[in-house]
Amino acid sequence: LDPVAKALDQAKEALELNSAACLLALGYPEAGLSACDAALEMNARNSKAHYRRHLCHAALEDYDNAEQDLTRALHLAPSSLALKRALKTLEAKRLAEGRRQA
Repeated sequence: LDPVAKALDQAKEALELNSAACLLALGYPEAGLSACDAALEMNARNSKAHYRRHLCHAALEDYDNAEQDLTRALHLAPSSLALKRALKTLEAKRLAEGRRQA
């Protein structure tokens, strides 16, 4: 790719990620998932896209997929303290969900 095309691709990826964050904040996690999927189609190794998709799944109480995305994000960015904290938070939510269903 030439430098201009590469810059445009990076901008599109960032746009999808920012859209996902906004959609989630506005209460549209399903639409946020679509935006994350679009970003991941452009760059499957984007840890932020996996993290944001985990947030969308968690908002939908789809903790299995949320954990898969968060685990992938941690694999891509293993030194991230924020991702490690997010995993602990997700584990606590899953535990609370299990108690609620019991």
